[in-house]
Amino acid sequence: MGFFPSLINSLLIVVLILFSIFHLALSLTSVNGTITSTRFIRDHEIIISNNTDFKLGFFSPPNSTHRYLGIWYISESYVVWIANRDQPLINDSSGVFKIHKDGNLVVMNGEKTVIWSTNVTTTKKNVTNSSAQLDDSGNLILLDDTSGERLWDSFTHPADAAVPGMRISANKVTGKKMEYVSRKSDSDPSTGYFTASLERLDAPEVFYWYNKTRPYWRTGPWNGRVFLGSPRMLTEYLYGWRFDHDDDGTVYVTYNFADPSAFGILSLTPQGTLKLVRFTNKREIWQLQVDQNECDLYGKCGPFGSCDNSSIPICSCFVGFGARNEEEWSRKIWNGGCERKVALNCGKLRNGSEVEDDGFMVYHNMKVPDFAERSDGNQDKCRTDCLANCSCLAYAYDSYIGCMYWSSDLIDLQHFPYGGVDLFIRVPSQLIGSQPQNLITKEQKQMKLDELPLFGYEKLATATNNFHLANKLGKGGFGPVYKGQLEDGQEIAVKRLSKASGQGLEEFMNEVVVISKLQHRNLVRLLGCCVEQDEQMLVYEFMPNKSLDSFIFDPVQKKVLDWKKRFNIIEGIARGILYLHRDSRLRIIHRDLKASNILLDGDMNPKISDFGLARIVRGGDEDEANTRRVVGTYGYMPPEYAMEGLFSDKSDVYSFGVLLLEIVNGRRNTSFHNNEQSLSLVGFAWKLWNEGNVMSLIDPEIWDPQFESSMLRCIHIGLLCVQELPKERPTISTVVLMLISEITHLPPPRQVAFVQKQNCQSSESSQKSQFSSNNNVTLSEVQARPITDPETVTSSNSDFKLGFFTPPNSTNRYVGLWYLSESNIVWVANRDQPLKDSSGVVKIHEDGNLVILNSQNDIIWSTNVSLQITNSSAQIDDSGNLILRDETTGMTMWESFQHPCDALILGHMRISANKITGKKTVFTSWKTPSDPSSGYYTSSLERLDAPEIFQWFNGTRPHWRSGPWNRRVFIGISNMATEYMFGWNMVHDNDGTVYLSYSFGDPFASGIIHFTSNGRLKLVVFNEKNEVLINEVNYYDCDSYGNCGPFGSCDKEKSPICSCLPGFEPANEEEWSRKNWTRGCVRKASLQCGSGYMPPEYAMQGIFSEKSDIYSFGVLLLEIVSGRRSSSFYNKEQSCLVENAWKLWNEGEIISLIDPEIQDPCFESSILRCIHIGLLCVQQLTRERPTMATIVLMLTSEITHLPPIGQVAFVHSQNFPSLRSSTESGYTSKNQVTVSEIQGR
Repeated sequence: MGFFPSLINSLLIVVLILFSIFHLALSLTSVNGTITSTRFIRDHEIIISNNTDFKLGFFSPPNSTHRYLGIWYISESYVVWIANRDQPLINDSSGVFKIHKDGNLVVMNGEKTVIWSTNVTTTKKNVTNSSAQLDDSGNLILLDDTSGERLWDSFTHPADAAVPGMRISANKVTGKKMEYVSRKSDSDPSTGYFTASLERLDAPEVFYWYNKTRPYWRTGPWNGRVFLGSPRMLTEYLYGWRFDHDDDGTVYVTYNFADPSAFGILSLTPQGTLKLVRFTNKREIWQLQVDQNECDLYGKCGPFGSCDNSSIPICSCFVGFGARNEEEWSRKIWNGGCERKVALNCGKLRNGSEVEDDGFMVYHNMKVPDFAERSDGNQDKCRTDCLANCSCLAYAYDSYIGCMYWSSDLIDLQHFPYGGVDLFIRVPSQLIGSQPQNLITKEQKQMKLDELPLFGYEKLATATNNFHLANKLGKGGFGPVYKGQLEDGQEIAVKRLSKASGQGLEEFMNEVVVISKLQHRNLVRLLGCCVEQDEQMLVYEFMPNKSLDSFIFDPVQKKVLDWKKRFNIIEGIARGILYLHRDSRLRIIHRDLKASNILLDGDMNPKISDFGLARIVRGGDEDEANTRRVVGTYGYMPPEYAMEGLFSDKSDVYSFGVLLLEIVNGRRNTSFHNNEQSLSLVGFAWKLWNEGNVMSLIDPEIWDPQFESSMLRCIHIGLLCVQELPKERPTISTVVLMLISEITHLPPPRQVAFVQKQNCQSSESSQKSQFSSNNNVTLSEVQARPITDPETVTSSNSDFKLGFFTPPNSTNRYVGLWYLSESNIVWVANRDQPLKDSSGVVKIHEDGNLVILNSQNDIIWSTNVSLQITNSSAQIDDSGNLILRDETTGMTMWESFQHPCDALILGHMRISANKITGKKTVFTSWKTPSDPSSGYYTSSLERLDAPEIFQWFNGTRPHWRSGPWNRRVFIGISNMATEYMFGWNMVHDNDGTVYLSYSFGDPFASGIIHFTSNGRLKLVVFNEKNEVLINEVNYYDCDSYGNCGPFGSCDKEKSPICSCLPGFEPANEEEWSRKNWTRGCVRKASLQCGSGYMPPEYAMQGIFSEKSDIYSFGVLLLEIVSGRRSSSFYNKEQSCLVENAWKLWNEGEIISLIDPEIQDPCFESSILRCIHIGLLCVQQLTRERPTMATIVLMLTSEITHLPPIGQVAFVHSQNFPSLRSSTESGYTSKNQVTVSEIQGR
């Protein structure tokens, strides 16, 4: 189809619908949610805490029919505690939760057997008067009502999740500890493989255990502020953690948010990772899962082995140590660790009496080893005490903990990019100084100077007219810069080190070392230097337009730079940083990116300059701590550098973000000091972003409606770059991709640096509407009073109404469901049996069915449930589902979501089909906009091995199809928007049902897709219940199924629209000339791949472009991965490597393409990514192949979305009619609607 902007088309085409049967949670008679000996709950009933935040009841996990009793926050998506996790109710919805006769809380099954109990044992013979209550913190408490004693509570018997106020504790005296235990899987909450507990109680740390015996991960010791082995525990979360000790020897840690509107759930995942779900004002704002890398695994590199995830290989031995088993080490089996190769001197005698000395090698940013012994003292005392004890092998010092010593094997060592501690490892004195240093030696300095052209002082003095004031271009921290002209006429810029400068020889030499070997069009070029007569000068190419700040901050000059020029400057700066961070022979962090350090040549191309503060990073040392001084320019410094001296490549990304916002806004970041609303441009931009007014940030001098989206995109990228946490900022390679690629998904920016969180949260929350309703009408209540025209029934959230309506230009009356107003009809009951007057009645019939009666009391429509039901009710839930329920059993007998009409309610409904029974959900259009009777077009899910959406005409003739689902997109929809990818989900149920669903990330967004009477799709989008968009997709001839016949390709942009694929010709030339294309094309000759690396447009037509090289690169990439020549498939079933790869890709067997010699599970995802990229490169159409710049970014950026692969060259999709796809994982909620009240029974 021809599609509207990608954001809309995604939702329109992907008829994605989440199956949900919903909570209508109503409180118990007791407002405080109390269970007594006479008040209990059954399945489908719930208890609600006083503040309504927490609910206790029965639920089913995703993809499971088992029932469990649990506690959840807000909705069943956030279960925080489970009672009978190892004793589920299997296919049994008769569970009861009650106070047993022995005073315990119990869960009983349908046979009245106790399957779970609190198992409280007391000194009393029996507790005959107990009660249980769910308090406002989510704690279920069992009390002895006679004594008031707390007998049991859920907080001390946790499952896999912790909420604010919960403890993780252990007792030094008894050894008793609290354990959090993961689920077995997302669908199975039974006891899993991972547990978390508090250990090493003198300097407490949290341990994860595998099968309760093998240490899996540890936090490192708590120092009063942070866990020393968890560098990602950053300042924004520091102040909620608290350790404390009870008098009985219990040590515990708790976490509470300072902001009362904030809430979070920490859980231990089935994979052994930590997951945090964060809420503000009861609304989920983000989820974070902290995935472990290999180095996080306990003892990965064995004793005395250090792990660094950024190094290759990741394991290494310390100076003076070597691998215990060289053969195993070479095979990446590191758990044997390292052993000392040079013996310590401690205790040895020299010349019969003198004791040899040992010393210490210091390793920065280290995770401290396990089994530390600690004592009080300063750093000098730590060193002295360790040296005096020959058993002491290492020490570390932390100002909060004091001294930590190790006298046995050092285990679980890791080098971090930032954070950690300085670890001092004992070595014999002869090894001191053998550690490689990241310093520039005198010899290196001389070597660098010798490699550069040297200018004499007199020559530069002459060129600059004796450094005349008229030649002065400006002045920086290094010193003044002068314009000069050499004898041959070449213009130069001379940077002269000032004796009064805060910088000196170190920065001078640093700049020489850094820039002397760099060449890039976006870096200023160093021509030479001068070191004589106590002068240090650097000679650069001259930039006629000076620096960027002289333009964008000048009210007159800024007009010279329109948006096109500014965007070119932004992209150029980003590419220059990308070269520094990744593509140069040295990896360099600039550390002083700002507008005055961006020079502009005669064509306004940007050149990054001033490398005096730059730092070369080698190997894994991507982040270092400068403990001597923080250098750079305030306003451009990220918080971790300005306050802690920590820098990394993300420091440059932060500076680039500030610079980007300055370019868009035309004001300095520091120009807001006297503005009471914001202290900086960053704070001002963040405020406007949260207020939805970011457009006003744009410099009026560059405002142009045609570039609005580009400007807003740059602001978005800028805010991503200045986020407070370095790990949340994108890499510069991702930034470049965001700038140059329109299809790249931009995540929402989170908290930016140097801005108080409360300012933006309050402004945001003030805009949110709060919706509440006490209306809870059900049809069961009006059995004696039928609903008559024009009465309506309203859902409890007031969003949906059931009632009578008349379509436009019609007098017929129908019973339907609508969202907010009658203009948004989502379901029609009597669509094929309209009422001719306004005397209709909706009621529960004597057989239990929901029926519509006309004025003659004839039934014109019924739910037609075949079972005889004597006590039924019908209700509209908050998702718009009309549910008929047997009140006796609680079973759902019928629901409108299973009998749809023309509309899909996004986020709630689903489109499904069953592989075994053949039963499918079919959506049928209205006949006309005025006639809701069954129309000509239907839509359903087909080809269930590789599911795709089909539209049919008259139920038999295919009209359009989406192409198969590839786990992310339908590959027949080229512009399915990436920003909605993660809302789509394909699920395969155990009963053979396959269904597609969609879930909005924003709880305030909603949408409806209509299959219209002309076979098109219409999307209506709402935000906070306000209609914001209506769009109907246009339809083109090429969208018609098989419009050009077999082997024919349709392109609406061409005339004629149909053409044969290369190597094919029309099956009937005469019919083809008359635009009768249905018979399609036939092959001219048998397929050959003799062209090898040549793309089809070159091999067949002699047309070449840069995309020709892309095709050849793709073939080469596939050869490298497979270890076979492209031409090695002649006389085989597939005639070339490209065809074989494409066949395996579509069959889901692409892993078999990989050369067995290189197969390694650790790199499987990387190898498959390369195959994906290779197939993108060999696509048939040149415009679909990526550019080389995009390929490089695809190869280097893990978060870059790889688009689906279109038709590859020399291969035709008809060769692979039967495509398989692997099972999709997904989630379905099977929770029933809750009962409003529990009487004492």
